[in-house]
Amino acid sequence: MIKILQSINLNDFINLRLESLEQNPDSFLSTFVEEVNYTKQDWQNKFQSGYWFGYFENDQLCAMINLQLSNKIKTAHIAEISGLYIKKSLEKVELLKN
Repeated sequence: MIKILQSINLNDFINLRLESLEQNPDSFLSTFVEEVNYTKQDWQNKFQSGYWFGYFENDQLCAMINLQLSNKIKTAHIAEISGLYIKKSLEKVELLKN
């Protein structure tokens, strides 16, 4: 099931984010060393930036992606996606079948 992540998902988000930085360090601008030392407030700020969507399988967060909407009038129609990560065990599974 795909859904927008809520505050109840924060710990799962943190764990998956750190896993993503460890497993695919070249895919992200940030590093594991930087984010592993984040404070609770740092994590909350990151979590609240844009909309984080998660794919859940058996109530476990297995994939995520971030959608950032522009806050400028002239670019209100533009959005950016980032932070895509899919657990290794699901990379070859077609997520859209669900």
